[in-house]
Amino acid sequence: MAELTIDITDCTTALQFLDTVGKSLGTSLGDFSMLEQYLQKNYYSKITFVGMGEFSVRCPHATKEIEAILERMKGHYQKEGKEFEYEFQLSKIA
Repeated sequence: MAELTIDITDCTTALQFLDTVGKSLGTSLGDFSMLEQYLQKNYYSKITFVGMGEFSVRCPHATKEIEAILERMKGHYQKEGKEFEYEFQLSKIA
C-alpha cells in the first residue's frame, strides 16, 4: 500500500496547493475536481499533508474542499474494500 506525504508549508493560495500536490503526484492539477479524479484512479492508503496550519488560515474554503474530497475518497475506497486515511499536520516536522 502506497503512502504519500506532501509538504505544503510554502503554499499560500489554492493554486499553489494544486501545483505542489500535482508535482508530488507527477501530474498537473488545474482544479480540485482533477485531484479527486486522480485519487479515484490512483490508490494511496494514506495521504499526509504537512504544513496545513498556515494554509488553512489563508485558504479556509480550499481547506474545506480538500477535506470534502478526502472524505469522498474514503467512502469510494471503502466500497472497494480498501482502507484509506488522511492526516493534516499543522506544521513542518524538523
